[in-house]
Amino acid sequence: MLQLSRFFTDFLPNKKNPLKIFINVVSGVAEAELEKLVLRQISEHPKKTVVNILSEIVPRRVAQVLCEQFNLAGGLYAIS
Repeated sequence: MLQLSRFFTDFLPNKKNPLKIFINVVSGVAEAELEKLVLRQISEHPKKTVVNILSEIVPRRVAQVLCEQFNLAGGLYAIS
């Protein structure tokens, strides 16, 4: 991993050319299919928190970080 990070230092983001990295944490699932899955989980389990719904699809810590990045409170229910 350290070798990889040294390689990317030449490409670090700047205001003119930001570096975008995409990580597919749900391999084998298309974006549209993933959206349908999340919406179905929300409709079937409206009292679950967003973190709990996402943690059925990705690891719990990833779900927590996603909620933090999008300013979603950990206790926010899917349908409030």
